[in-house]
Amino acid sequence: MKQNTDSWDMIILYNLVQKLDNKTKKKEWELHISNKKLSTLKQLYTFLEHRYNALESVSTKIKANEQRQASNKKMSQSYVSVKPMCEVCKDSHTVSQCSAFKKLSNDEKYKVVRNNKLCINCLSNKHMIKDCQYNGCKICGKWHHTLIHRNKDFSRQHSNGGQGLSLQ
Repeated sequence: MKQNTDSWDMIILYNLVQKLDNKTKKKEWELHISNKKLSTLKQLYTFLEHRYNALESVSTKIKANEQRQASNKKMSQSYVSVKPMCEVCKDSHTVSQCSAFKKLSNDEKYKVVRNNKLCINCLSNKHMIKDCQYNGCKICGKWHHTLIHRNKDFSRQHSNGGQGLSLQ
């Protein structure tokens, strides 16, 4: 195909510039060629080489800085196994599992909750009701634990060892 390719620079230059990202094409390249009448392919190659080196230098500095910051941070992990302690009998179970608590009257249960600053909704000492994730009473759906529901029939049935409801 013996064609003269000397005059193809402008076509190749145009096609290559169109492939550049917008910031490089619109800002950097246009600023670079603003004072020149016609650009050459060699000028584009030189520009791209300088742009690559500049971006690579910035990228390397950022990576080095990130690595330095990561190495300066001390990582530590702690694992603690905490057994629940019942506020009523001081045994290793939750209040909601305590047989002594279940035998108390509703008024006595409320006193235990209030005196030990327990969440009225789940009987935990880790938070108060405003932060509780528990769904509430399984009988009425309100924001109190099923064990302190004020239905006398339920309390009597439960304290007599009645079955039928699964409690927390």
